[in-house]
Amino acid sequence: MFMEQRMVSTIEGINLVVPEMEVVKVSSKNSHIRKVIIGGDQAPTEEDKTILLFGPVKSGKTTTINSMLNYLYDVKRENNFRFVLDAENKRTDTLTAYVINNTVLPFSVTVVDTPGVELREAGTFRLDVISIVLYHNEKSLGWPFINELAAVKHMLGDDLKTNVLPIITSSEVLPQPVAVRSLALANISFVEYYKLNNIGFMPNTQGIPKLQHNLFFSHGMASLEAYFRDLQELIHPLLAILRGAERSSSVYSFSDNSIY
Repeated sequence: MFMEQRMVSTIEGINLVVPEMEVVKVSSKNSHIRKVIIGGDQAPTEEDKTILLFGPVKSGKTTTINSMLNYLYDVKRENNFRFVLDAENKRTDTLTAYVINNTVLPFSVTVVDTPGVELREAGTFRLDVISIVLYHNEKSLGWPFINELAAVKHMLGDDLKTNVLPIITSSEVLPQPVAVRSLALANISFVEYYKLNNIGFMPNTQGIPKLQHNLFFSHGMASLEAYFRDLQELIHPLLAILRGAERSSSVYSFSDNSIY
């Protein structure tokens, strides 16, 4: 599938593999913005999708991308390898746009992983989905997070219900996660949410019963299948119009030229 792969570790008989990646230069002067091409070149199309992952620290955004990689490149439970972005699960301190090409989908997917987003530079960019990533028992989102999300929503318009696809991490199959109620209390509208337990995609180092670990994998794959199906069926992409509004924040900004 990939011309070049790099094995970074072997845990419990499972090889952790970094897929073919190329870090490309972006036009932004901000050194905290990166663009990474995964899976080689692919001609752009009108069907390509861009996802913004937005969530609190330690909500599982980067590990969710790991799980997405294994779905998008059709990794089976019985395979002796898993794709990862890096050998270590480090806190994200840069805004990184991962352009994931040549997958099981008929289009390219760009996933923007960010420690927090401030939209400040003038211009426009296309964004198909905002995926709010929350830990399953997140009881309160907190005003700083809600304010940042409100700023993003303001840039993209108020009616975002069909374009918000929440991802709830470390979730059991049942019952409904506490985080879903937190989203409702924060007045965040959405049609559907998607539960992932990312440990199901990685080697079982926590002594989880094999049957339960297998269930986390199979349920996670089914959840990601539903997620990308809903992503593909979205009719109206979002078009942000950035007007250069300055705000006091420690997070980073991006523009259309930074991502594309």
